[in-house]
Amino acid sequence: MCFGQVFQKGFLPAGRGLAGLQCTVKATWPDGSARTAIVATRLDAAVSSWSRIELVEGAPAAGAPLTTADLRARLTQPVSVGVSGIGEATWSGADWDVPHRTWVSGPLMSSWIYRRPVGSDAHLVAWLEVRLWQGGAVEILPWVENGYLFVPGGRSVNATWTFSLGGVVRESLVFDLPHHCRTPLVSGSRLSHWLENDPAITVKHDALYLMSTEMVPTYGVSTAAAAAPVRRLPASYLPLQQGGYASGMGTAGASEDIGLLPDWDCAYLTSSAPAVWAGLQRNAYSAGRYGIYFRDEQTQQPIRFSRHPHLVVASPSIADSGTSQTNTYAEQGAGTRPPIWKNSHHPAVGYMAALVTGRFFHVETTQFAGTIPYLVNTSNDSRRDAAKGILQEKWGANQPRGAAWGIRSYLYAFLVTPDDDPLKSDFRTVLSENVAFKHARHFVGTPKANRFGLLEQITDIGAGYSVPFIIPPWQGDFSVSVFGLMRCVEPGLTGTNDSKLVEFFNWHAQFIVGRCGGDGPSEYLFRDLGQYQISMARDNYPNFDTGDGPWYANWGEVWAATNRYQSMGGPKEIGTGSLRGDNGIASNSYLANAIPALAYAVRWNVTGAAEGWRRVTSAPNWNEFVAGTAGWPVFSIRPAVMPT
Repeated sequence: MCFGQVFQKGFLPAGRGLAGLQCTVKATWPDGSARTAIVATRLDAAVSSWSRIELVEGAPAAGAPLTTADLRARLTQPVSVGVSGIGEATWSGADWDVPHRTWVSGPLMSSWIYRRPVGSDAHLVAWLEVRLWQGGAVEILPWVENGYLFVPGGRSVNATWTFSLGGVVRESLVFDLPHHCRTPLVSGSRLSHWLENDPAITVKHDALYLMSTEMVPTYGVSTAAAAAPVRRLPASYLPLQQGGYASGMGTAGASEDIGLLPDWDCAYLTSSAPAVWAGLQRNAYSAGRYGIYFRDEQTQQPIRFSRHPHLVVASPSIADSGTSQTNTYAEQGAGTRPPIWKNSHHPAVGYMAALVTGRFFHVETTQFAGTIPYLVNTSNDSRRDAAKGILQEKWGANQPRGAAWGIRSYLYAFLVTPDDDPLKSDFRTVLSENVAFKHARHFVGTPKANRFGLLEQITDIGAGYSVPFIIPPWQGDFSVSVFGLMRCVEPGLTGTNDSKLVEFFNWHAQFIVGRCGGDGPSEYLFRDLGQYQISMARDNYPNFDTGDGPWYANWGEVWAATNRYQSMGGPKEIGTGSLRGDNGIASNSYLANAIPALAYAVRWNVTGAAEGWRRVTSAPNWNEFVAGTAGWPVFSIRPAVMPT
């Protein structure tokens, strides 16, 4: 068996191993210690029982690494992927000696990536991840991909797709594969194919340890095995299925897949239900239904931004695409269109599956998703400053939420990318450049803009209110939570940008902290944290260039202006201290959207954050809110560290 593992910074120093286990380190913390790794072992276990594996520093499993010669000795019959009317991709004999990439090399398990065009088709490629285990077991994950970057003539392919292993057709599936989509060739309960018996092992990580690494948020709720997040998990897989994703990405309203992590990934951290292990992988496979897989035919990888400074997608399946100054566009493809991918609502895909399984497929899913915010850019490539990949809240359809989720996707792609992968430096660069841009725009030595932590954005003047500069605060809350997470995982921003991230976050976090005040005349009443829109300035077009606004004098004036015109919150008094919001206090409400931002402000000890947290969590209906998050854990985030 094997699994992916995330380590606390410093837990496994450079050059050290895990006692009795095979540990392949993929990415490291800035101090050189292991951050992510793939762990392999042999396990004697009874059927339907749990066995505990301790990860302790010590002498690793000994022996010579398994080689492609060993693999060739086991695979004595051809392995093939067939597409009706087009042809086959077949591997046999010496083909196994020339993998596209070695993913893992060790004495207990080695893994290789293979790729081969299908027939004479210019776009269709069959891929395999092949694992060879000590003792001779062979496991293969096959997938097909339809989507190069510039190769002309792309089209959807409606066919019968087959996978053969050990002289037996293991899958025969009929589906229409749109351009720039991909899917594993598995069905039913299978997650992969085994040459002989599938050991069908389910893994459950120590969720408290995983959250303590801060590579994922800290969730403060337990999800029962019969709770909705577990019931919503797909129990089987068919290529291009919807899985847990929203019916229409970009549709107004809450969705289980929108947040720092989607619902099913949260469930892996909040529930002990065995079904979550397979369910989160099936949803990661299901992300192949979206047309986001623009593979560079020159490198055979997701794009490097430094190689394509002016490239833009112009695909109808990617919403809100902008224009290119140099008229450089990716191939659109023809035929069946995949479901819409919308930057402002896109979920995190692949990330948790990559962390806990270590599969190359999921790592690439995360990387591909991390390229789309760059390729969309929502206005033109000058707005993103070419290869710097700046995501501005002001322009086009990005909005604060689109910029936030885009930076989250940059961040996750950086974190799962191996240190020796050339994509690593490009993801680091766009993270660093976004911090530098936002710091320069809003904070240079001292705040040059507003005292509220408000990012530059366009007013929602079409909302039908006569109050000026109406904005949706919950979108800003998404942004605060993303930059709070970025501080936790130390993405390797070098030089002065490390301090810029701290300064920018402490300023930006005032946007949530300031809305958690008391009933004083200069305060925003914490009870109304969950409002849909608030008025932030005296003019519809405040000046962000000089920072003059004109802004309200304090948060009390923000509250008064908002509630004078909207009558959302009721009187400005503590009263019972109960929380209230425009859509109540449900686990998917605007109040819920604010909780992760406040948690990260507390975690980083932003001035006033701990007092705001005390006010909110002391409300008499706080426990009612918490109970509801067991059925929707996406926003049940808590501070990983509480200030003393």
